[in-house]
Amino acid sequence: MTLTVIVPADQAAPPQLPGLRAQARELLPGYAAPRRLLVLSEIPVLASGKPDRQALRQIAARSGA
Repeated sequence: MTLTVIVPADQAAPPQLPGLRAQARELLPGYAAPRRLLVLSEIPVLASGKPDRQALRQIAARSGA
């Protein structure tokens, strides 16, 4: 199962998974809607500027997501 990671524009009121799933279902097939959500203040990046997927996996494992 894939994990959806987001950085909300409003850190005080991040979107919740049910609302995000409802919005996604308007644009995508139901099976493509996120099932797990991890909200971060920033995405870890590598020196190249690409997202650090290994760091994201570690953050997700620590958070139980």
